[in-house]
Amino acid sequence: MDRSPSCAAGLHGYPGSAPAIAALEGRADALYVCGDPLVSTNQVHINTLALNARLPTMHPIGEYVKAGGLISYGANIPDLWRRGGDYVDKILRGAKPGDLPVEQPTKFDLIINLKTAKALGLTVPPTLLPLANEVIEWDRLTSGNGTWRTCPDAPYRSALRGIAEAALIPLQVS
Repeated sequence: MDRSPSCAAGLHGYPGSAPAIAALEGRADALYVCGDPLVSTNQVHINTLALNARLPTMHPIGEYVKAGGLISYGANIPDLWRRGGDYVDKILRGAKPGDLPVEQPTKFDLIINLKTAKALGLTVPPTLLPLANEVIEWDRLTSGNGTWRTCPDAPYRSALRGIAEAALIPLQVS
């Protein structure tokens, strides 16, 4: 069974997304969905196709999980905008843009969609849930009869540590 990342190459075009995801069925254990304007526009469609193919999805942006994806781990977008505003402020106060340091994100969000996990027959380990910034127990694809729980006290972790912790706690098929 070929599980190489190259088999997902057809996902970069909306018309090709259905055949590309169908081709992954039985050849991949999961699908990483990149952050991209085309993907963003079609996030519900892509998540639905992946769910129908029984492929768990990992996303870099929480909005994709709110649209039916399984899990995301990525930079906190509002914090990036806030920090960008700090750069604008410094430039407007006379700083030369070339003198400002390039900064990496410092806040990351882990978002888990339990409804999607249940639909895939996956059990999210209880030790992973407290690390999440948000746990979604419903999605936009339903009537909205469910709960959305935000975990504001969840610790922000560095990208490396967060990914390592998530990798050490594999999802269990129920």
